[in-house]
Order: sequence, then C-alpha cells, then structure tokens
Amino acid sequence: MKPITRKWFYYFRDENRHPVITVCLVKDEDGKYHRGMTVRSFSEKDINKPKGRGLAYSRALAALNDTFDERTNMVQRMEAIDVILSVVDLEGNPTLPVQENRLYKCTRDATLSEFEVFMIEKKNVKEKIA
Repeated sequence: MKPITRKWFYYFRDENRHPVITVCLVKDEDGKYHRGMTVRSFSEKDINKPKGRGLAYSRALAALNDTFDERTNMVQRMEAIDVILSVVDLEGNPTLPVQENRLYKCTRDATLSEFEVFMIEKKNVKEKIA
C-alpha cells in the first residue's frame, strides 16, 4: 500500500444540515490527490459519521492504490443518485467524480475543486499557526 501524507474530510448536507455525502481526499507522497466518497441514502435513518468517513477513506485508498473495481466503482443505485442530485449541482463541479455523465465512488489523480484548494490552504495555515 502506498503511503499518504495527508487526508481531509468534508460533507455535503441536506436541508436539515445532516451529512448525506462524505468525501475523503488523500494526498500521496508524490503530491497527487485521490478522492473517495460515500452517500447516505434517504432511507437510512441513522446518521453514522464514523461509518461514512471510514467508507469514504477506504475508497480514497482504493483510488490511491489503484485497487478499485471498475465494474463497481460507478454509482448505480438510483436512490444514491437522487441524494447526490438533491444537494449538489453537478454542472461544472469537479468535486464529485463525474466522467461522461457518470458518477464514481473514487477518483485517482483527482482534479481539485476550488473548495478543496481553499480547504487545504486553510488547514495548512492553521497548522503553521498552531
């Protein structure tokens, strides 16, 4: 397994401010970023933040190590797609792994969104101050 130098988590929230999409971004020792995500469907009543983070992290590591299965990497459940579309405008949003109008659970060598660049820079500033 390749080592990571940093990891970050962030969330997309529904109208009740509950996290419904968890995204994990990891940086490898070559300075490349890899992203994993998980979606909490509308039918899931429990909001289990550690479970969402764990799954998003494992998918980011799968992207980093190029061990994800192409057949299962694409988001296929309609309920998950409905959740994503309810909280994210996919038009011009590189945060979620969209390629050829398909959503993916993980992305290798991810292009960072403006928000991710801001988040990384902000965290780096806080660490230098502390």
